[in-house]
Amino acid sequence: MAMKSKVIQFVAAQGLDQRYKGQIGFADNVVNFRVDPNGLGWVCDRGLESWWKFPNPFTIVANQTNVSKHLINPTDACFVWEKSSTGQVYYFWERGGDLVYAWGNKGQGSAYAGAYYFSDFVYLGTGRKLRKTNEAGTQFIPYGNRLLIINGYDKPIWFSGNEDYRDFGFSISTGDVTPTTIQPDYQSGSPLEGGTGAPVFGVKSALGLGEVDNERSQYSYQLTYITADGAESPLSNVSNVSWIVASAATASEQVRFGVVLELPQGGDGVVARRLYRTKNIKRTGADGSNDAVYYFVKQFDDNATTHYIDIIPDSALVDRAPALIDSSRINTTYKFGATWDNRIWLAGGDSTPTRIIYSDKGVPEQFGSFSFFDVGSTQGGHITNIYPYYNNLLVFRRNSIDIIRRDGQGNPTISALTTNLGTTASNAICAVPNLGVMFLNDEGIYLISGGLDGGSAISIQRMSETLDKEIAKINKAALPMAWACYSPLEREAWFHIPQNGESVATKGLVYHADNAQWSQRGSTGSNNADELFRFSCGTTDPEGYFIFGSSPRWLGLGGGAGSPIIIGSTGYSVSPLQVWSGSSFYGQRFVVSNSNQDTTSFTISDNSRPDAIWESNWNDFGDNSVKHRVYSVEVEILSYGDLQLGLDYATDFDYDFTSAGGQKQSMNERVFTLAEDPVFGDLNPTITKVPFLIGTDKAKDARIIRLRWDVNTQLINQFKFRLKTLAAADLMPTNTTFHLLSFHINYDTATLQTLNQRTNLQKGQAR
Repeated sequence: MAMKSKVIQFVAAQGLDQRYKGQIGFADNVVNFRVDPNGLGWVCDRGLESWWKFPNPFTIVANQTNVSKHLINPTDACFVWEKSSTGQVYYFWERGGDLVYAWGNKGQGSAYAGAYYFSDFVYLGTGRKLRKTNEAGTQFIPYGNRLLIINGYDKPIWFSGNEDYRDFGFSISTGDVTPTTIQPDYQSGSPLEGGTGAPVFGVKSALGLGEVDNERSQYSYQLTYITADGAESPLSNVSNVSWIVASAATASEQVRFGVVLELPQGGDGVVARRLYRTKNIKRTGADGSNDAVYYFVKQFDDNATTHYIDIIPDSALVDRAPALIDSSRINTTYKFGATWDNRIWLAGGDSTPTRIIYSDKGVPEQFGSFSFFDVGSTQGGHITNIYPYYNNLLVFRRNSIDIIRRDGQGNPTISALTTNLGTTASNAICAVPNLGVMFLNDEGIYLISGGLDGGSAISIQRMSETLDKEIAKINKAALPMAWACYSPLEREAWFHIPQNGESVATKGLVYHADNAQWSQRGSTGSNNADELFRFSCGTTDPEGYFIFGSSPRWLGLGGGAGSPIIIGSTGYSVSPLQVWSGSSFYGQRFVVSNSNQDTTSFTISDNSRPDAIWESNWNDFGDNSVKHRVYSVEVEILSYGDLQLGLDYATDFDYDFTSAGGQKQSMNERVFTLAEDPVFGDLNPTITKVPFLIGTDKAKDARIIRLRWDVNTQLINQFKFRLKTLAAADLMPTNTTFHLLSFHINYDTATLQTLNQRTNLQKGQAR
């Protein structure tokens, strides 16, 4: 006979809503799931792979100091860059002060034991600044087919691909021209002094410099460097040369001179040099070389010529030198950068915490002396990052956000966007297509949207109202260690944050674009430790895969601290980079098998996937003033063979869950019969299942099924349940997939009113 009860009709399983009165269908916890973009629903089918696959066994030929450096330090920064129009893809990471990119495991075959591990790296820098908890670390700024790498301490790197890199911009003074002294009386028979001399030209010659009779001839020189991009360095210091031809000189002694110049050489990026000179200062009436006008003399299309004889007369000088303000030296303390408006923008840093500078359009290494903004006169604190957003450049500060736009003439202008909201999570900013820019601070996750051409106003809204329990756990002191990025493949924005006093980010908060809801990634607090989620930085590759930098954790035999050079120690999250994928495992685990001064060997194995849990919010069935009795919970899932799925439940805000047992993800009518769908696995008569026979059975697509758990509670006010992966059966992989679509609850309501606590007075009780 059918049971008469009330029913919460099937409602779609939704994402997180951790508020006290969450909506029906939403959850307190959705851990380690993704949204199926085809039919929606929550599916736990993602794993983790080492980007550089470590073989088993694995041996490093290196001393113990070098082994520790590469396998115990966190990956402080990572980035994947596809060089424009080439298809070349570079995977960068920084660990232990070494900035490298790698080509990946070269596939030396099954006998490969890791001896060539370091040969796969190309080093761009060693001994670099190690990142601290309150620092943003190294930043990567693509500009066309070049990449700028900065951290605010080491010299900026201008990377062009395939081991071609150099220092960025003009950070040191341009070298000075050295003119050779001219000795006019040598023409009258005086001995030639050392270090003097010059070619001479007669009075009638069109070449040569200077006056011919009893007049001082004075010239000043400056030089600039030119890069391949056309950037021109600041002018060098002034170098002077002067002489007088005596009035008693004979006609043959009345000559003009050629000035021998020694030219400085520039750095690696210099492809040419330009020489500038005044006209004769005494003839032009200038008071000195600083007041004189400089003209272009010659461009040397190399960085090798060391000497030049200047014989160009004043009458041939036409084009003026650039102004002193057209180019300036940049320091190495800028910590943040962006490409916007066809310019390179640099901002922040220890020496320039409120300053923003920008290059000339199309000339990324040339920064004018007045091409800057300084927000130090406004409230908001230090700059914590700059981020391009369509026709705007967002300037994030500790307590405010400014915005840079172009005025009617195309010139940059700056104004305040908000004066009461900012962030110190410099790396936790990402653009989400069709939404805007999302960013994290210690109060939540926010969205900046609007502001496109056409008059649309920019707005800011809080996106994390349903995540308050997670936001409250953030370690605010370590907020700069948080990071965020968006994957177009997964259609997710992943924010990874440090919680509960930890300085390493171990909890993911994921925004799913397909259903505009949130989920979590990390330890479930049961049998999974945080070491599987120690992601210190994150990015995506050109295909859209999430790429994570890891922060290794080594445990000793007794569970205490371990090390990659202590035999028996176990290492988690050791690989410099890891890839979010459809793997059945979750990264690699290292166990030290041998270590000496020359080599260290490891046993490598795969980690099992972490638990996945979908846990409903507390449900009072629409009325918490009366009592309810729950009879059963039914769920609608997409079947994945005979893998076990468990259900637990709890009542009246008691987190001591009761297990309702596990069930196969199979059609109820066929389970434990010969008609049960065949599944992959070894033939084993001790296990009730039908093995799939290749060549005989037909593969079937996943089907929608319903599973019911009977719970039969007492009279209660609140009810919640959770679905979770269970420990694997024999011959089955651990923590395998399930795909939740919807659920409903069978319950009944008793007509019992809320008790009056004042009844204690009727019993003579004081309290």
